[in-house]
Amino acid sequence: MSLYTENRGSAFSRPTMMATLNDFNRVESVPIAVLKDKDLDNNFQDNERRTQSFPNISANAGREINHAVYLYASQLYASLKPKIKSERLTDSDAWCANATPPQFPAEHEKYRRHVYDLAFSTLKYQALLEDIMLDSGYYAYYSTPDESHALTMVILQDMQDRRFIKRHKKHDEPFIDYVNEVEDDLLAYKTKLNAALAKNRIKFKAASIEYLLPENVRQFETKTVTLPVYAWVNQIKSDMQTVIDTLKEEGFVQVNSISKVSSQSFALDPQCKDVLVFHSDLRDELENHQLVKNYYLILQDKTSCFGPHSVKALLNEGDDIIHTHIGSGKITAHMASLMNQEDSTVFAFGVSSPTHKDTLKDGMTEYEVQNVRIVEDNFLEVLPTDIRFKNVKVILLTPPCSHSGITDPVDYMLQEGEDASILQDLSKGGVDEDKLDELIALQMEYLKHAMKFSRAQAVVYCTHSINSEENESVVTKVTDHFNAKLTAKQMPYRMTPPTLPVTIDGMDKHRQRYYKVEPSSEMSGCFVAVVTREATPDEQLTAADIIARAKAKGLMGAGGGSGSTSSSDQALENGEVVEGGKRKKKQQRSPRSKSVPSIRRVNAKGKHSPPNRIPRTSPTRQQRKQRSKVSLPNTSSEEDYRPVATKTIIRKPRTATVTTSRTPSTTKSATAKITPTTTSTTTTTTTKPERKVELKLRQFAWQKL
Repeated sequence: MSLYTENRGSAFSRPTMMATLNDFNRVESVPIAVLKDKDLDNNFQDNERRTQSFPNISANAGREINHAVYLYASQLYASLKPKIKSERLTDSDAWCANATPPQFPAEHEKYRRHVYDLAFSTLKYQALLEDIMLDSGYYAYYSTPDESHALTMVILQDMQDRRFIKRHKKHDEPFIDYVNEVEDDLLAYKTKLNAALAKNRIKFKAASIEYLLPENVRQFETKTVTLPVYAWVNQIKSDMQTVIDTLKEEGFVQVNSISKVSSQSFALDPQCKDVLVFHSDLRDELENHQLVKNYYLILQDKTSCFGPHSVKALLNEGDDIIHTHIGSGKITAHMASLMNQEDSTVFAFGVSSPTHKDTLKDGMTEYEVQNVRIVEDNFLEVLPTDIRFKNVKVILLTPPCSHSGITDPVDYMLQEGEDASILQDLSKGGVDEDKLDELIALQMEYLKHAMKFSRAQAVVYCTHSINSEENESVVTKVTDHFNAKLTAKQMPYRMTPPTLPVTIDGMDKHRQRYYKVEPSSEMSGCFVAVVTREATPDEQLTAADIIARAKAKGLMGAGGGSGSTSSSDQALENGEVVEGGKRKKKQQRSPRSKSVPSIRRVNAKGKHSPPNRIPRTSPTRQQRKQRSKVSLPNTSSEEDYRPVATKTIIRKPRTATVTTSRTPSTTKSATAKITPTTTSTTTTTTTKPERKVELKLRQFAWQKL
């Protein structure tokens, strides 16, 4: 919590009347919190001394300060339009009404980080700087700020950061008369300004000026000092081993743990296999390194790498991706580096202006990325049934958030291309409730629209916030909202953990549905969750889709990536079963067994019939008629048949002679007298049921066999 009240204003004017030091106690500042006596530094007069809690925390360390940096920082500070915090100054926005962000020419691009560092420090100590100018008499009480207020604030912040030691000017540095005049005026007041700073420390019992900051901002200050530098290898232009060998040739030593990294060594990140970790002291050196300038190494915060690696674990060959917020393009380029550029396409949304689009195209050319397609449409207005996105299987959603997990806001803003407004929010410890509610509503809207893409198998939701309202609450509410509208035939959505080699401490302790990291001295805070959609019965899924869905559920592990499949995946695709590390060919079922379910039946005698046997049924009358008309082919041997009996019947008017002959035995005769009642006729009939007898005997022989 800040030691200053939140309704204090700031000033920008150079007053004509100067207040005296006797007016120091005229208006007292109301402290919100007071430090304990054991935390105090008794020697407040020694302003050169810093406590061990903030070693080397000076923002001026390693910073190149000149008139150009002062001017750009004042323009950036005024463009953010911070409200005046001091009650002893007139609250007026006239000093920043027409302010715009600075435009850096090519020769001054190297000053960008220094400018943002100075502007952010000025925002953090705004209330203290206003009190120093009022207490020292540099500003008169209740004066109105003018157009030089922003420049005065940034120069004063740099002076107090240097302990009011005169800045050493280089002979070749940029010189601006207007800036030099304001700097000389402040140097003339440096004794009174220094005394005013010491009195404010005494009044609030602060061991150092860092204790005048809000609690969460002060904690981030200490973590920023030891925060490592992360960089991922652009595998489109090079590979991991080549980059590692190049670093070793330059004198770097590879160590096996991040805790062992020093200014002369580096390590491989255990979670993201294409990320290298360097010491925090190497930041400036790495920014000017040839590997970074030639885009073989891309400096980026580690939390921004979780999204691309989570997407990679869900992809299969030929799948497309949608990235909703491209930003600086580094996250999009990282995904392209991890996937096959020939078969897959990344559709990137979030272009803010034509200039932004041109910058992104130039960046993709430098990265040698060829499969990124920049879409100028608003993602919320794109139809989920658009033919352009028919092959999209994964959507990476990185919506705007409060950035409450960011440890180094300046570094993050420069890497991700975020708006400078996050500096103002993070300088006071976070966003207000009204803005937080707007962000939550926007995040839910983006997630709802992403889940409307029916062909997408998963949505990867990533934020740089540690607020549960922006993270698990948003995902849970949206999935429950969609599941409530589903019919009986539709499959529900569910939240699954990302496929990352993370520790159990970072996972959801209850159900392990997401990955959440708190800010620390090793990395910033973030949140990653995957929303998967089950397949509906009427969907025609290929083998590749089934494997990709299994990976989305975490069943296939993190080894599978786009462009390459693991041995178990390849075995499944080839119809092989892996048991005990050995492959066995899967048994092929006969065509008959595919159409008949394998069920063991019990016959009337209680015996089990073999599986897959079709039960015998009696033929219908129509089937018997057709069977009698069709003669079966004679495929049996002669020994399958019995001798066929031949009967010959001869009828006469009064008598009938029946001659019965059996082949090959002799023929027998019989004579009988018949008294007819009708006209006498003589009929001789010879019957040889060759066809019927043959059919019957064939059936009998088959049954016997």
